[in-house]
Amino acid sequence: MKPKRGRKRKYGERLCIPNMDFGDLLVDGQTASVADALVYNKMCPQLVRLVVKRTKPVKSDAYKYFLVYTTNLTLSLETILHYYRLRWELETAFRDTKQNFGFDEYQVSSHLSISRFVQLSFVAASITQLLFANPKPMVNVNIDEVFKTLGIHWYKPSKLTRGLMQAYIRYLWLRELFSAEKLLFINSQKNHEALIKAA
Repeated sequence: MKPKRGRKRKYGERLCIPNMDFGDLLVDGQTASVADALVYNKMCPQLVRLVVKRTKPVKSDAYKYFLVYTTNLTLSLETILHYYRLRWELETAFRDTKQNFGFDEYQVSSHLSISRFVQLSFVAASITQLLFANPKPMVNVNIDEVFKTLGIHWYKPSKLTRGLMQAYIRYLWLRELFSAEKLLFINSQKNHEALIKAA
């Protein structure tokens, strides 16, 4: 066979992801279809491990592929996918903190002030998360109750997001602040103070 003209390929043959050898693997309590290979990548000068997870939510659709790269060749497939899942939760934490805790709304200019504001935003997000955390949550509610309380009918996540937690706590706080009993108590306190001043 006559060799092809041009420069010799630096990275070898291209990997065809659909033709990889996929197998079922238990990851975080769920069965996933996973394959892996040791490959060279143009973005990284050293050998990396490629882990591919494929899903098919609807049988009539084509497979969807989720790719993860790592330079640590000793980790198991379960560990790599578990670590990436934890990393994705960090991304959603940044999103929730921006949308619901004012992380990107600071109006200060010094580095120290910005640092303080960012830290306060994440402290607020962390406290909110802890209020709902197991094993003994201070706010013990299920998702359906939160949706019913907030009047949400169009959004159905599998678990409570930080945004939903914050909205639910804010609702409870406002309801407590403006409840009839609270207003009666405030009025009685004012009447009592007025009687003391009049005497």
